[in-house]
Amino acid sequence: MNQILTLTLATLVAGCAATPSEIKQLSPEAQFVMRLPPAAAAACVANNAETTEGIVDGHVSTHVRASTTPGDVDLVMHVGGGYVLVATFAPAGEGSAATVWIRTLLISYIRQRFLKTFQGC
Repeated sequence: MNQILTLTLATLVAGCAATPSEIKQLSPEAQFVMRLPPAAAAACVANNAETTEGIVDGHVSTHVRASTTPGDVDLVMHVGGGYVLVATFAPAGEGSAATVWIRTLLISYIRQRFLKTFQGC
């Protein structure tokens, strides 16, 4: 079942390529208060996405980079060469605040799997 979902997701993403900037023009999907500062929180979520089994059969790639806003950090996740999630981590108190955007084509079940990668960070 996971292999079918992964293949379907990869096909949909590859056929409807969107850039991280285009994804960030959508309404935010979620916001999280993170216990870690921006760079560490982004790295934690990236690690969760790449190592947690069952998200989409482990075929998730991530990239952490400096945001265009000083002090913020961006995280992008992609499957099959297409971007599916963008998150910006901004300093907030001792930790950070994460704003998350997800491609609208993802079904709710898979959206929730991606959002779970933010837990514990």
